[in-house]
Amino acid sequence: MKIELIAKSLTMWSCMITVALMAAPQTAQAVLPACVPKVSQAVVRVPPGKPRMMAGYFQLDNGCRNAIVLNTVRSSDFGEVSIHETVERDNVARMRYVPALTVAPGDRVVFRPGGLHLMLMKPKSNLKIGSRIPIRMSGPGWSLQVMFDVKGMAG
Repeated sequence: MKIELIAKSLTMWSCMITVALMAAPQTAQAVLPACVPKVSQAVVRVPPGKPRMMAGYFQLDNGCRNAIVLNTVRSSDFGEVSIHETVERDNVARMRYVPALTVAPGDRVVFRPGGLHLMLMKPKSNLKIGSRIPIRMSGPGWSLQVMFDVKGMAG
Protein backbone atom coordinates (compact mmCIF):
# COMPACT_ATOMS: atom_id res chain seq x y z
CA MET A 1 0.00 0.00 0.00
CA LYS A 2 2.79 2.40 0.92
CA ILE A 3 4.66 1.54 -2.31
CA GLU A 4 1.54 2.28 -4.40
CA LEU A 5 1.19 5.67 -2.73
CA ILE A 6 4.84 6.51 -3.44
CA ALA A 7 4.47 5.35 -7.07
CA LYS A 8 1.35 7.50 -7.55
CA SER A 9 3.10 10.45 -5.95
CA LEU A 10 6.13 10.04 -8.22
CA THR A 11 3.89 9.75 -11.29
CA MET A 12 2.02 12.92 -10.29
CA TRP A 13 5.29 14.85 -9.76
CA SER A 14 6.68 13.55 -13.04
CA CYS A 15 3.57 14.79 -14.91
CA MET A 16 3.74 18.20 -13.21
CA ILE A 17 7.41 18.63 -14.09
CA THR A 18 6.76 17.58 -17.71
CA VAL A 19 3.91 20.08 -18.04
CA ALA A 20 6.04 22.83 -16.47
CA LEU A 21 8.92 22.11 -18.85
CA MET A 22 6.60 22.10 -21.86
CA ALA A 23 5.15 25.46 -20.84
CA ALA A 24 8.54 27.06 -20.10
CA PRO A 25 9.55 27.80 -23.72
CA GLN A 26 6.19 29.47 -24.40
CA THR A 27 6.50 31.60 -21.28
CA ALA A 28 10.08 32.58 -22.10
CA GLN A 29 9.09 33.40 -25.69
CA ALA A 30 6.22 35.63 -24.52
CA VAL A 31 8.63 37.63 -22.35
CA LEU A 32 10.99 38.42 -25.24
CA PRO A 33 10.28 41.78 -26.90
CA ALA A 34 8.53 41.53 -30.25
CA CYS A 35 10.31 42.57 -33.40
CA VAL A 36 8.68 45.67 -34.86
CA PRO A 37 8.83 46.48 -38.59
CA LYS A 38 10.15 49.83 -39.80
CA VAL A 39 7.87 52.37 -41.48
CA SER A 40 9.23 55.21 -43.61
CA GLN A 41 8.02 57.75 -46.19
CA ALA A 42 4.65 57.97 -44.42
CA VAL A 43 2.35 60.48 -46.09
CA VAL A 44 -1.39 61.22 -46.24
CA ARG A 45 -2.58 62.81 -49.47
CA VAL A 46 -5.42 65.30 -49.05
CA PRO A 47 -7.51 66.27 -52.09
CA PRO A 48 -8.85 69.83 -52.38
CA GLY A 49 -12.11 70.83 -50.70
CA LYS A 50 -13.63 68.95 -47.79
CA PRO A 51 -12.85 65.34 -48.62
CA ARG A 52 -14.65 62.51 -46.87
CA MET A 53 -11.89 60.08 -47.77
CA MET A 54 -8.10 60.27 -48.11
CA ALA A 55 -5.26 57.91 -48.88
CA GLY A 56 -2.16 57.05 -46.89
CA TYR A 57 1.08 55.74 -48.35
CA PHE A 58 4.28 54.44 -46.77
CA GLN A 59 7.04 51.88 -46.98
CA LEU A 60 7.01 48.89 -44.61
CA ASP A 61 10.28 46.99 -44.04
CA ASN A 62 10.32 43.72 -42.12
CA GLY A 63 13.79 43.36 -40.63
CA CYS A 64 12.53 40.66 -38.28
CA ARG A 65 13.51 36.97 -38.33
CA ASN A 66 9.89 35.95 -38.79
CA ALA A 67 7.05 37.10 -40.99
CA ILE A 68 4.93 39.90 -39.55
CA VAL A 69 1.23 40.49 -40.08
CA LEU A 70 -0.31 43.95 -40.38
CA ASN A 71 -4.00 43.61 -39.59
CA THR A 72 -4.99 46.71 -37.61
CA VAL A 73 -4.64 50.37 -38.56
CA ARG A 74 -6.24 53.17 -36.51
CA SER A 75 -6.12 56.92 -36.11
CA SER A 76 -7.90 59.27 -33.74
CA ASP A 77 -8.16 61.71 -36.69
CA PHE A 78 -10.46 59.39 -38.70
CA GLY A 79 -13.63 57.43 -38.04
CA GLU A 80 -12.39 54.50 -40.13
CA VAL A 81 -9.00 53.37 -41.37
CA SER A 82 -8.40 50.24 -43.43
CA ILE A 83 -5.96 48.67 -45.85
CA HIS A 84 -7.03 48.54 -49.50
CA GLU A 85 -5.46 47.49 -52.75
CA THR A 86 -6.23 48.80 -56.22
CA VAL A 87 -6.79 45.87 -58.56
CA GLU A 88 -7.25 46.23 -62.30
CA ARG A 89 -9.56 43.75 -64.00
CA ASP A 90 -10.83 44.10 -67.58
CA ASN A 91 -9.26 47.58 -67.75
CA VAL A 92 -11.29 48.71 -64.74
CA ALA A 93 -9.52 49.69 -61.52
CA ARG A 94 -11.31 48.66 -58.34
CA MET A 95 -10.40 48.87 -54.69
CA ARG A 96 -10.33 45.70 -52.64
CA TYR A 97 -10.31 45.55 -48.84
CA VAL A 98 -7.26 43.74 -47.42
CA PRO A 99 -8.04 42.30 -43.94
CA ALA A 100 -4.40 41.36 -43.22
CA LEU A 101 -1.08 41.74 -44.93
CA THR A 102 1.74 39.27 -44.28
CA VAL A 103 5.29 40.49 -44.89
CA ALA A 104 8.05 37.88 -45.11
CA PRO A 105 11.34 38.35 -43.21
CA GLY A 106 13.60 40.80 -45.03
CA ASP A 107 10.84 41.93 -47.39
CA ARG A 108 9.63 45.45 -48.15
CA VAL A 109 6.08 46.40 -49.07
CA VAL A 110 5.40 49.79 -50.62
CA PHE A 111 1.98 51.39 -50.19
CA ARG A 112 1.58 53.66 -53.24
CA PRO A 113 -1.03 55.12 -55.59
CA GLY A 114 -2.45 52.39 -57.80
CA GLY A 115 -1.49 49.63 -55.36
CA LEU A 116 -1.73 49.03 -51.63
CA HIS A 117 -2.84 52.07 -49.65
CA LEU A 118 -4.59 53.11 -46.46
CA MET A 119 -8.16 54.29 -46.85
CA LEU A 120 -8.70 57.08 -44.32
CA MET A 121 -12.43 57.72 -44.04
CA LYS A 122 -14.65 60.04 -42.03
CA PRO A 123 -12.05 62.69 -41.06
CA LYS A 124 -12.85 64.21 -37.67
CA SER A 125 -11.42 67.62 -38.65
CA ASN A 126 -9.95 69.45 -41.63
CA LEU A 127 -6.36 68.32 -42.01
CA LYS A 128 -3.90 71.06 -42.77
CA ILE A 129 -1.24 70.49 -45.37
CA GLY A 130 2.12 70.54 -43.62
CA SER A 131 0.78 69.04 -40.39
CA ARG A 132 1.44 65.54 -39.08
CA ILE A 133 -1.05 62.96 -37.84
CA PRO A 134 -0.51 59.78 -35.81
CA ILE A 135 -1.59 56.42 -37.22
CA ARG A 136 -1.20 53.25 -35.15
CA MET A 137 -0.35 50.06 -37.01
CA SER A 138 -0.30 46.66 -35.36
CA GLY A 139 -0.44 42.94 -35.77
CA PRO A 140 0.02 39.88 -33.58
CA GLY A 141 2.86 40.66 -31.15
CA TRP A 142 3.64 44.22 -32.26
CA SER A 143 2.28 47.75 -32.37
CA LEU A 144 3.77 50.95 -33.75
CA GLN A 145 2.59 54.55 -33.90
CA VAL A 146 3.74 56.36 -37.04
CA MET A 147 3.58 60.09 -37.74
CA PHE A 148 2.29 60.72 -41.27
CA ASP A 149 3.07 63.98 -43.09
CA VAL A 150 -0.06 65.60 -44.53
CA LYS A 151 0.46 66.70 -48.14
CA GLY A 152 -1.65 67.83 -51.05
CA MET A 153 -2.29 65.63 -54.05
CA ALA A 154 0.60 67.11 -56.07
CA GLY A 155 3.22 67.65 -53.41
